[in-house]
Amino acid sequence: MSSFNTPGSYFPPDRLLLGPGPSNAAPSVLQAMHHTLVGHLDPTFINMMEEIKSMLRHVFQTENEMTFPVSATGSAGMEASSSTYSSRATRRSSGSTAYSA
Repeated sequence: MSSFNTPGSYFPPDRLLLGPGPSNAAPSVLQAMHHTLVGHLDPTFINMMEEIKSMLRHVFQTENEMTFPVSATGSAGMEASSSTYSSRATRRSSGSTAYSA
């Protein structure tokens, strides 16, 4: 039976990535990624979400309790906001926000 050598740690060189992605992360983001993850049902997450919702209401100058962040693509955010303004009885039109060169 052959022995398996575990490779050492990999430390890629510092690079400035200027393309469409992947992109460089700020050192503070990389440091935050070292912490334990918090699940969406954790009381800590729920408290953090309430704080974020409060800050969003301040930024958008609203008192609407239904203000919340959408963790998705921009298209999903636009769909969520447009569906807010329509009901089942409302006729809908659809458009495209795609861009191709």
